[in-house]
Amino acid sequence: MMTIPVNPLDMLIQSFSEKKAKRCRLLNLRDYLICSLFINPHSKNLVVVFGGADERNNADALMGWLVRSVEQDRSFMHLAPKEVEARLLRLLSDQLGVWQD
Repeated sequence: MMTIPVNPLDMLIQSFSEKKAKRCRLLNLRDYLICSLFINPHSKNLVVVFGGADERNNADALMGWLVRSVEQDRSFMHLAPKEVEARLLRLLSDQLGVWQD
């Protein structure tokens, strides 16, 4: 069986293209969540709920949550936007429930 030599440059380009597509998908999901849930992207409400040390506003906090979600579960990347929205709402409900105690 003959093997095709792998060009490192082709691998680098493919990797870059995959990362770009992943980032584009996450940005689109973030923007969908902001629009569908009427989230002010410039406010800091969500930073308190699930933001880390680097998030400056709700848009950054949502992106951080999306990235962490994909790192924990690769199938998250392929969920329909409505399912991502439902997961976010469940997380917020759980977090707010904890705060009310």
